[in-house]
Amino acid sequence: MSASTPGATENRTWEKSLATTETRLVEPLQTLGGHQENGGAGYDYAVDCLLAAETTAADTAPFAGQKLYRVYGGDSAAGGASWSPVNPGSVANYRDVAGLPSGGASGFNNSGRFVIEGTLQDPAGVVNVRSALPLDGNSGGILEYIIPNWQKTGAIQVNRVSGVNPEF
Repeated sequence: MSASTPGATENRTWEKSLATTETRLVEPLQTLGGHQENGGAGYDYAVDCLLAAETTAADTAPFAGQKLYRVYGGDSAAGGASWSPVNPGSVANYRDVAGLPSGGASGFNNSGRFVIEGTLQDPAGVVNVRSALPLDGNSGGILEYIIPNWQKTGAIQVNRVSGVNPEF
């Protein structure tokens, strides 16, 4: 069965150069069910989560020139600190895997109405790299960079701000 057959999957190990945004195939691995390759970006997107084919510290290390995304709206301001290198439009049920608050126990609502796409200018501005925390019944887990005061420090260059319909 080939990876182009509906329902078939193929898992590969990808190597990412931190000096460039180049990603290349280095060797095949065993098959993992329930995922599909994301057009050579080096990651497999599974339903409701992101799986790195082979996770190492280098896979999650922020680097200058990296594209980042911030989903916000409602009580969540554009200038908040949570960013992700994962394009929210490429992940099923992004609200859940990003742990976006819904106004439940947290009393805070991120409507997910807007997305900022930016470029990381200064990796030193990233104070924490983690899996997004669960909040208000959403599971969290997607890769998240915490970049406080990014507007003042210039850690991120804003490339685009978009309205989202429907919201995340």
